[in-house]
Amino acid sequence: MSAAATVAAVAAAVGAYGAYSSAEAQAQSQRNQAKAMDYQAQIDERNAVIADQNAASTLEQANAREEQARRNFRRVQGQASAAIGQSGTGYDGSNLATLEQNAVNAELDALNIRYEGDQQAKGLAVTADNSRMQSQLDKMNASQLRANANGTMTGGYLSAGSMLLSASSKYYTTKASFK
Repeated sequence: MSAAATVAAVAAAVGAYGAYSSAEAQAQSQRNQAKAMDYQAQIDERNAVIADQNAASTLEQANAREEQARRNFRRVQGQASAAIGQSGTGYDGSNLATLEQNAVNAELDALNIRYEGDQQAKGLAVTADNSRMQSQLDKMNASQLRANANGTMTGGYLSAGSMLLSASSKYYTTKASFK
């Protein structure tokens, strides 16, 4: 075997190993990115669960505040009614208007508390939905990265094989030319 043929064979082997090593490093990087995306998807799912829990808690708290506002109104309205009764001025005219306005104001306060709680809960529900969608996107990206890693390895094998075949062809061509 000639020195030129030997050098060509060694160069091909080194090149093939380099192609394989490069593909392996790139594929490993893609696999690591896929693992990171899977982990992020888990975090997104957990965030969705927490947002759902917060939405339910917000509604419960709003309901409790609404009921507390209604109890407070009944207490204040009872005190006002008792004061009117003690004054002897009667439950008509301005006294009646005051009691009615108190009832309207208290109902508006209670409904505003309910509305605020509903709006906060809806916002948290949207946050939960967004987290779930992000989780799905992260899972899809992870899947694509794993597919890319497989493709990278296939490309690396093909490149290394091509280099080895090319080297063997050059080897035989060089060897034949020396005969």
